[in-house]
Amino acid sequence: MTPRVVDLMACPIDKSPLELLEWESVPNVLSEEDIKRIIAHGLKPSAFSKEIVTGALLNRAQQIFYPIYRGVPRYSRVCESARETACS
Repeated sequence: MTPRVVDLMACPIDKSPLELLEWESVPNVLSEEDIKRIIAHGLKPSAFSKEIVTGALLNRAQQIFYPIYRGVPRYSRVCESARETACS
């Protein structure tokens, strides 16, 4: 996941913005064509220059965090009751 994506994400509980905590990242090599395409859309290539492998997305107001594992944010919640078959 690139840091640029965090600007588009919100907490699924209260829709507030999320803060990124980055623990591990790897460089993302952009081709000249990729750079031209990014600039053509009015964006900065530096926002796409790395991939976050592990970290967390924080909602400080609600004291909730969503882990990022293998580049994928995990939005699943722990069910409050063992009788629940799925979290809503």
